[in-house]
Amino acid sequence: MSGRAKPNAGVPRRRLGRTELMVPVIPVGTQAFSNVFREITDEEAMRLIAHAVDIGLNHFDCSMCYGDSMRRLAMALREGVIRREDVIITGRVCCHGKDRWLYTAARTEATVEAQLEFLGMERFDAVLVHDPQDFAAVTASGGVLDGLHGLKERGMLGGVGLGMRPIEQHLRAIQEDRVDLLLFFGNYSLLGWQSAEPLLAAAAEKDVGVMNGWSIMRGLLTGVEVGRAAERGHVGRWDDQIEQAREMLAWCRHRGVHLLALALQFCLREQRIAAHPIAPQTIDEMDMNVWAVNQKLPDGIFEEFERHFCGEA
Repeated sequence: MSGRAKPNAGVPRRRLGRTELMVPVIPVGTQAFSNVFREITDEEAMRLIAHAVDIGLNHFDCSMCYGDSMRRLAMALREGVIRREDVIITGRVCCHGKDRWLYTAARTEATVEAQLEFLGMERFDAVLVHDPQDFAAVTASGGVLDGLHGLKERGMLGGVGLGMRPIEQHLRAIQEDRVDLLLFFGNYSLLGWQSAEPLLAAAAEKDVGVMNGWSIMRGLLTGVEVGRAAERGHVGRWDDQIEQAREMLAWCRHRGVHLLALALQFCLREQRIAAHPIAPQTIDEMDMNVWAVNQKLPDGIFEEFERHFCGEA
């Protein structure tokens, strides 16, 4: 079995809702080269970024919250490792804290403008509000969403979105027609997916683009030994999920199926989700993700999986 991806390796692309962006189904989360999970050099980061574009993973989902990744993305753009016209870049407004100033339109506009200057760009393809601790302040008059919509009107970003876990907050923003895209996480994977249905239905009705974080649950579903993956992914007290992942890994090995391929293709069956950002930390990991997306799986494997783990026919 070879996980080495070829240039322009045929990664499927999907429309990210009304943003009209055509994104690869497994964008690169820039935590991949952030030093958050693994120390890598600038040279390694440049090779990883260049390789991503070479094999069709030209969407970088970035954040100032992700360690050293923004500096390295800026370096790749500045030094010609990648060209702005060849990539999709979505960014974040980080709202970690409850200081009211963090949630003002003025601060939102200032931080996006500063990020664009830092990256040497004129425009983000989209910007998402990142894990706010005060959602009411995000949606309030003169708040973060108002700031992002103002930037959109000025042509400095293409889409306005939310990047957070609570489904009820996503639903509110969709119902109020405040967002063009969203990223949710921890609610759609082999370890559980039913709770995402209300969100996916609401997003599809309003043509809001959906990205699903944690499709491989911070590495638990990659097919490597689960204990090692849990330590590397900093998953904390996930005892139930770790045990489930161990059972799934054993089940896949017994059937000659790679868990990573099953996990990613399970998520890809849901057409209402456009993309599943992943943060591979090496070229081999990146290539393996592409291989997993394209690997032929046995007929009926998902139905068999659901019967075994969910008792469903």
